[in-house]
Amino acid sequence: MNSVRASRLALGAALLLAAVQIGYHWRHLPPQVPSHFKIHGVPDEWMAKTPFACIQAGVLVGMAGMQALLDLLIRRSPPGLFNLPNRDYWLAPERRADTNARISSYMAWLFAGTLLFLTAMFEFGYQVGMGRPDAMRQGMPWLLAVFVGFALVWLIRFYQSFSRLPDPE
Repeated sequence: MNSVRASRLALGAALLLAAVQIGYHWRHLPPQVPSHFKIHGVPDEWMAKTPFACIQAGVLVGMAGMQALLDLLIRRSPPGLFNLPNRDYWLAPERRADTNARISSYMAWLFAGTLLFLTAMFEFGYQVGMGRPDAMRQGMPWLLAVFVGFALVWLIRFYQSFSRLPDPE
């Protein structure tokens, strides 16, 4: 499976997971759910479950829309707008389509990871709303650590991917 297809599948799976999460929790939520938390994970604002679910759905649609828009911008932007290592090599006309696909694939992985992070944050909110008051406080430090680790690995791999030029044949 090529990396573009794998990244699209990962993004689609993350979107599907978040959509299933909304549907699953909708039936179990009380009429009011926590919508904002203090630094220690204690809710300090609440909202009705319908707007809460709509906000999460809006995040899903927004993330999918941003990925689609980014794909379009990657294909249509002039090479001078890209800040890549070895930009002249990677954006040469004969390699531009492959480079665009690689960048798009990397961005889809980043969007999928970000969407999973946001889905987990919403899950903590759902859990607090359903009677587990410590869910946010206990889970958020670990979630942040995992997401920062993911983002660092993504950034290093992206940079390294374009820093290395293929060996001349």
